[in-house]
Amino acid sequence: WVCLDQLDRGDLDFGLYRIMNLKSEEIVKFLENDLLPQVKEYLDLSHDEARVELEAKRKELIEAARKLHRTHPEDEEVIREADRGLKEVAKDEQAESDVYNHLVNFFDRYYSEGDFISQRRYSSGGQSSYLIPYDGEEVKLHWANADQYYVKTTENYASYAFTVGQGRTVRFEIAAADNEKDNIKESNGRQRRFVLAKGEDNIVNSETDLVVRFDHRPLTEGEKKLWPGNGSTQQPRINEDTLRRILSKVSLNWSSALEELAPTNSNGERTLLAKHIERYTAKNSFDYFIHKDLGSFLRR
Repeated sequence: WVCLDQLDRGDLDFGLYRIMNLKSEEIVKFLENDLLPQVKEYLDLSHDEARVELEAKRKELIEAARKLHRTHPEDEEVIREADRGLKEVAKDEQAESDVYNHLVNFFDRYYSEGDFISQRRYSSGGQSSYLIPYDGEEVKLHWANADQYYVKTTENYASYAFTVGQGRTVRFEIAAADNEKDNIKESNGRQRRFVLAKGEDNIVNSETDLVVRFDHRPLTEGEKKLWPGNGSTQQPRINEDTLRRILSKVSLNWSSALEELAPTNSNGERTLLAKHIERYTAKNSFDYFIHKDLGSFLRR
């Protein structure tokens, strides 16, 4: 659900992200307060308590049978009845899991990178079966984002985390971002870059967690001189400086783990930290849409 409903977005309070945060709150509320209780009530689920009770009862019955010197206590009818009850509980648990899997599969059919759209379906033989809901029309004009309002193109500020060694987590976060308004294209020299956030808390580490905070903004004139270049060369230079500053601030245990090699064919000396900084700062932009009548689309 986290990936499907984009609940991993950075906690940013501007523009589109205010709307996405409100949406995330509603989705979490639905999952925790509406969906889970409804499923349990509909399936009449109390399997946790039932399993514990049946397992305790079965154990008591076996102990009682052994005290009576029964050779095969598991063959006793009362114990078989308890086993049948445990099997039914297992079926209930599977039914609950199936409900959630069906829901995820349903939404995954029509949801892609922030949009609900008609996606091409394929049969078991790999042949394209249909692309759009078909009502028998001889000719139907259709496009991927039919019935949707275009909102804007914006960066995909998702949380980014990875593990190093055993039990250690590194997390990259956005502290602040400077976005163009109203779909205005970035002007020359105003392209935004990922740079370490200002302040003492831009790199914080404990024994098990390391948090690195970035800003996404245009560079100052001084920074342009420090990191010259265009789009293809400037961000890599910034990344090299970011890597050095992180390693200079963390403990020796952390730096040795982060400097483990993660080589490529073209760069045999690339480290694990460099690999993830490159991935995180690779710009991901998405077009966002709002469906005119999402309820009708999903019901159809």
